Amino acid sequence: ALGLAPEKDYQVVYSGGHDKSALGVVSGDYDGAPVASDVLERMITRGTIKQESIRVIYKSATFPTSSFAIAHDLVPALADKVKKCFYDFRFTPEMTKEFNGDDRFYPITYKKDWEVVRTVAEATGTPYNKAQYEKETEAEKQALAKKAQQKLQQQQKKP
Repeated sequence: ALGLAPEKDYQVVYSGGHDKSALGVVSGDYDGAPVASDVLERMITRGTIKQESIRVIYKSATFPTSSFAIAHDLVPALADKVKKCFYDFRFTPEMTKEFNGDDRFYPITYKKDWEVVRTVAEATGTPYNKAQYEKETEAEKQALAKKAQQKLQQQQKKP
């Protein structure tokens, strides 16, 4: 995407959360980061970061921010009870406000509701699949090992 190639033009790293990614961009630790719009809006509203300290370069279509799943082989009667608990639950007024008026869980499907996420991931060369995860994990391990080796060499050079 945009003529950039992961691992060549930029390094893929994981900050541990959208809020940490946004803070990392603001502090200069990262050149850029994907951040969920609702997380970014809350951080700006709360004064955690200033709107002028970041620049949004792409905004995707809206998609669910989180999900809960049921194992494919869960006993159907139990799966139905779990679903019913989720769909009958109502958020507190505070949570409803935090989630822009949404007061409950809604049924979604990975294939339909996260299509935009998969499309962006594929276009940027970072698809969400096991092979890519293993590749990135190995690259991170090698980078850490290289850094540790360089540190050791520097320590050995000191008198």
